[in-house]
Order: sequence, then structure tokens, then C-alpha cells
Amino acid sequence: MQKIILITGATDGIGLETARVLAQQGHHLLIHGRNRAKLERVAASLRRLSKQANIEHYLADLSVLAEVEQFAQQVIRDHRKLDVL
Repeated sequence: MQKIILITGATDGIGLETARVLAQQGHHLLIHGRNRAKLERVAASLRRLSKQANIEHYLADLSVLAEVEQFAQQVIRDHRKLDVL
């Protein structure tokens, strides 16, 4: 069963490795990063891992409260629910 999963910090480290595993399992991933170019590269690489996975990406610097609010509002607009955060 495909789950909608939001992963913050998904462009490197543990977040990236988690995103890779979940993409290979075919989940619907909402990945977050603060560098647009890196985020887009990661999203493209995750899409190549599975035809079943749905990959969306969100840009925000979580150290800036206004960007956190905007990020949350985008996710709320785009999705009725999240299965995993």
C-alpha cells in the first residue's frame, strides 16, 4: 500500500537514504530541501528508482519561520492527509 510520506532534509544524509529506500518501495514522497538545484537533482534521481513512486519536492529554509509557515501551507493545500512525517 502506497503511503504519503513527508521527509524533511531529504537532500543528503539520513534523509536522502530514507527517501531512496521508500522510493524503491513505491511510496508517494514529499521531499524537502533548502537548496533548489540539489532538491531538483534528488527528486529526479528518486523518480528513476521506481515507476510506482510519486515524488514531489518542497523548498524551504526551516530556520526561517515565514518559510516554515509557507511550506506547511503548501503541503496542506496539496494533500488532504499525510501517513508519515
